[in-house]
Formats: sequence, structure tokens, C-alpha cells
Amino acid sequence: MKVKMDPTCYFTVDRPWGPAETVAKGSRFITRLHPVDDAGQAATLLREVRDQYRDATHVCFAWRVRHGLETEERSSDDGEPSGTAGPPLLLELQRRCLFQVLGTVTRYFGGVKLGTGGLVRAYGGALRALLDSVRLLERPITRPLQLRIPFALTGAVLPLLDRYAVAIEAREFSPEGQNLRLQVPVQNFDPLARAIRDRTAGKISLVSN
Repeated sequence: MKVKMDPTCYFTVDRPWGPAETVAKGSRFITRLHPVDDAGQAATLLREVRDQYRDATHVCFAWRVRHGLETEERSSDDGEPSGTAGPPLLLELQRRCLFQVLGTVTRYFGGVKLGTGGLVRAYGGALRALLDSVRLLERPITRPLQLRIPFALTGAVLPLLDRYAVAIEAREFSPEGQNLRLQVPVQNFDPLARAIRDRTAGKISLVSN
């Protein structure tokens, strides 16, 4: 499934997909797609996949995660010729603007060498075939914001968070008021900042991480 690229959103999945199997000249390629929150969770799931297919020839992977506006991604050929497995998998994730996902392709060698071009096509094609069948979810790209609200101004500011689709990640109370850690959709960040400034006559302290 092709998706439209948008600088204000990305795509992800909310459950595991696969296993899906493809075959190229006798070699079996088993593909899985997992939702992940961060690099640590990707590493944990990768260990589980390798334990499950411990007799496989290769377990290649690519993952991408984002934290606000920061992107982190990694791939591995796992012993295949350099650039023939991990990078094609990563490219498939990039093409569809996929984040918070781990894609793995496990190979059982079938006795016939595929060559570098054949490996690129086999690994990329295996993940592409699975991605064509999954249900992708659209998520907004967000910017982090720390917001300190004196009690006297909470009634003026809190309704703006709903209006601008802001997610509250953490809330702490102090003698002076509330300290909020927020994720703001990128297209709403500047309008929200202006609205808060106007509503509070510039009395609120905004800190973008």
C-alpha cells in the first residue's frame, strides 16, 4: 500500500504482523513487522526473533523510531554481503514514512547463491510484500513543550490544550501551579504558543526541548 508523505505526520502499526514467507531460488525468507517504542524494545524483540529462528542462516533487520522531531534508525545485514539486506529493509520503511517499527527478515539458505542484486531484491521484496498487506496508522509529528501554569491561569490555558490537540505526557503540581510535559502537533505549535501568550499576557514560561 502506497502512502502520501506529509511533513506533519508519520505512519506506524499497532500490532505485530506476519510471519509472511517468500521463496527465492530455494531460500526461504520469513518476514515480521513489530511495533516498538524505542531502540531498547527493538533490541529485545530482535533477540526474541533470533531465539525463535536460531537455526536460520541470517536474521536481518531494520528499525526506525522517533522522539519528537528526532529520528533514530538502524539496520543490519547479519552476515550477508554488505548493503544487501539491512539497507533494503530500511529503505522500505523510509519510503512509507514508517516509524516506531521493527522489520525482520529471516533467511534459510536454499543452496543457491542469489548474488548481491538478487539479495537486495529478495530482502526488500520480502518486507515490501508484507507491508502491502498491513494496516498502517497515521500519527501526528509532534514537538515537545514544557509548560508551567500558575494556578490563577489554569482556566485560561488548559482549554487551549484540547483545542490544539496537545498530548499531556506528565503533570506535576507545585505550590505555584502545574508543570506539564507536552507533545504538540508540529502544525499547531506556533498557533498554540501565540494563543497562550495572548491569553496570559506573556506570563507563561514556554520551553521547547
